[in-house]
Amino acid sequence: MVSTSPASPCCYNEFVRIAAEAKIEREHMRSLRKRLAIARRAVRQAGETLAGLDALPDTWPRLEAEIADLLAAARKVERSDDLALIVKAVETR
Repeated sequence: MVSTSPASPCCYNEFVRIAAEAKIEREHMRSLRKRLAIARRAVRQAGETLAGLDALPDTWPRLEAEIADLLAAARKVERSDDLALIVKAVETR
């Protein structure tokens, strides 16, 4: 026979706390992904502008490769702390 007694308040409170933490983490990840997209677009636009002016620096291919590596790493990240480091690295290039 299956028990139909309600869960203890302790278990319920723990569930609510974990759910709230997960929601905050998802929102933080979403915000970081938006920042990453903005930074990625800014780098692309800068490259297009510099190319249009025939003023791409010699180091541009290396910068593009670094950004591509960071973007690939960002797709594999599962925690916002790790994604924040990648976003910061892309934003500062």
